[in-house]
Amino acid sequence: RRGDVDGGDEADRPARSSIYLTNLPTDGSTTERSLRELFGSYGRLDRITMYRHRSTGEYKGDGLIVFGRESVEEYEKKRGADSNGGDVVETDLRGKDDDLVGVVCSQMNGAELPCGTVIGVEPADMNYKNKSTGQHENANTSAAFGNHPQNEPNPCDAS
Repeated sequence: RRGDVDGGDEADRPARSSIYLTNLPTDGSTTERSLRELFGSYGRLDRITMYRHRSTGEYKGDGLIVFGRESVEEYEKKRGADSNGGDVVETDLRGKDDDLVGVVCSQMNGAELPCGTVIGVEPADMNYKNKSTGQHENANTSAAFGNHPQNEPNPCDAS
């Protein structure tokens, strides 16, 4: 599957390159550097954003990772070689979301950070900005990824 843009020929759509993260620790124990180490093995990262509240500057617990265009294109070439009989290591990862973003999400969704918090990883869509401002809340995300209610401490948050 390529691109999240409606309309036009599928070959004209840009490949997905962005991943939305949820349930990141809000105490600063997870940094852009640690996210780069975690996701950088999949390819060059153009941008890592950990969202903050405008008024307080505190982390919100979600973020965005954008892979470099070269990384996405490289993966597409490898996938194309695989479908044409070439040798590619990731042949068992094919499926409906077998582009770079789909593979990363399927492997990293539910990953546990060193502090024990389980993060949510999903392809970013046009609504990711609404998600980060709290305008779009998915009830399943809170339950599935162990978001901690306000009155319960997050094990990654410093006491």
